[in-house]
Amino acid sequence: MTHRIVPLLTIIWITLTSAATDNINFMHLTANDGLCHNQIIDMVRDSRGFMWFATSNGLSRYDGYDFRNFTKDKIPAKTIFDIQEHEN
Repeated sequence: MTHRIVPLLTIIWITLTSAATDNINFMHLTANDGLCHNQIIDMVRDSRGFMWFATSNGLSRYDGYDFRNFTKDKIPAKTIFDIQEHEN
């Protein structure tokens, strides 16, 4: 039984130590950065890598650099509650 536990613990240790050394960067984006509104209701990453944010003031698409906003003058509803990608 011990001969089974040692390899398992080794795999767990390697996995945890390698995950701990990965540098994951998070950015805090707000309306000051171009987001439609700071209140995010829903978000999704589409198949092309865009991040979509449903806000209480419209829809924002983020490409990793800039926002493109779809607000009440471009869409019928001001508040977006749900985002789903349409599959072709």
